[in-house]
Amino acid sequence: MIRRMLVAAMLLGASSQAIAAPNNCRVDALDIQPDAVTTRYDPFDAVPVSEEFRVEIRTEECSSNRNLFLSVDSPDPNSYDGRVIRLSDGSGAVLTARLSDRSNSQAGRLSDTFNIKEGLTPLYLQIDRGQVVAPGVYRASMRAYAMLNQGNNTPQLGQPFDIVVTVEPSVGLAAASGSELSLGELGDQDRARSNVTFDAYANVAYELSLSSDNEFNLRRGDGTSDGIAYRPVVDDTVVSTGDARVDYAMPGGQDNRRRHRMNVVVPAVGDALAGRYRDYLTVTIKPKFGG
Repeated sequence: MIRRMLVAAMLLGASSQAIAAPNNCRVDALDIQPDAVTTRYDPFDAVPVSEEFRVEIRTEECSSNRNLFLSVDSPDPNSYDGRVIRLSDGSGAVLTARLSDRSNSQAGRLSDTFNIKEGLTPLYLQIDRGQVVAPGVYRASMRAYAMLNQGNNTPQLGQPFDIVVTVEPSVGLAAASGSELSLGELGDQDRARSNVTFDAYANVAYELSLSSDNEFNLRRGDGTSDGIAYRPVVDDTVVSTGDARVDYAMPGGQDNRRRHRMNVVVPAVGDALAGRYRDYLTVTIKPKFGG
């Protein structure tokens, strides 16, 4: 019993001394580098965005292993809910992003408070792929606060910073089915029995342009004939070969894709020689601004 009492007395004395000791630990500096976190975003890129920025915290009279925390919020309560940042282009369109302490969004914790160390600490702005929004500059104003204890004391220093994401015009083509239009035995006004189909995806209005290896003429394999003129048909519209372009508005729907059908029509065969005739068509997609 005597030994137990003595041990208890010694521990109590040591604890009282620690509590009574002065504690002047404080955060001396907080800096977001850069003060505007900027990146570019392509909604159809296969790789999500993970843009690194750095937080620098300096302290005075703190132990080297002292826990430090960075808390993040926004002066606009509609821009941040503690996990998801909503960036706006000013027209009502919204792009969502997140902050993480890991470059890989699947591995990193997503939160509004991060445990960090004194000095420079990397954090990451992350944007998932597949958010199809119109081109523009999307912004959100944020605030960071340094604290010595998570949720247990008043933030000691604050630092505003901005998030700025530029969304690029983005268009592309994806094969759907078929790569050959077979006309069979030619006759006047013939079309291929089956269409070639392909998908266009875009976050802007776009233009499909067509080009031909033989200037929209079917030619025999030996190349000796003048050829048989034809005209391309896109989505049941016969396209002029003098200006082989078709304009479309931005596709709607969840993934901003539109399926197109390609065919050709041969107005007249004339007195062409017997043989196998062919040509190669190329479809190109381009963004069309102001449409």
